[in-house]
Amino acid sequence: MANLTVRKGRKEDIARIVEIYEDFLDYEAEHGTKTNWIKGVYPTEKNARAGLEAGTIYVGEMDGEIVGSYVLNHIQPEEYAKLDWEFPGEGDEIIVIHTLCIDINQQGKGLGKEFVDFALEHGRKLGCKAMRLDTYEFNEPAAKLYTKLGFRYVGITEFFFEQAILENLICFEYKLV
Repeated sequence: MANLTVRKGRKEDIARIVEIYEDFLDYEAEHGTKTNWIKGVYPTEKNARAGLEAGTIYVGEMDGEIVGSYVLNHIQPEEYAKLDWEFPGEGDEIIVIHTLCIDINQQGKGLGKEFVDFALEHGRKLGCKAMRLDTYEFNEPAAKLYTKLGFRYVGITEFFFEQAILENLICFEYKLV
């Protein structure tokens, strides 16, 4: 198991976060995609900076090096309203994981679990009732991870992501209280 420390992102972290995004997208372009992300569309420096400005971007460090990031906030995509959530909640009652991206050279080391564990504990500390998230319908590694960690599969629905990507995303939830 990795020794990951998760903390709020800082301005000086943005270049490394973007490097991780770019390396991941380049890897997928070469080896086949498992996400719906598109280089130059999402995720980009603009997305990382928006998370920084909102105070919702987090990074994971191992041995002093940033190995991944994500956004934790209460923003539920409007498409979530189409689904039958078992654990209801709105606004600050729900915490949502967005844009979990781990350095391609660090994958397979249990970091995804550690990032999610931190997010679950963070949501509990904030008093959230549940966590929600989504992933691309063909992102089997992510879907398996969330299922293994006890998330409930809620369903699949069509999203028009970033006004640029029409896709089907599978959605999951986890009861926090």
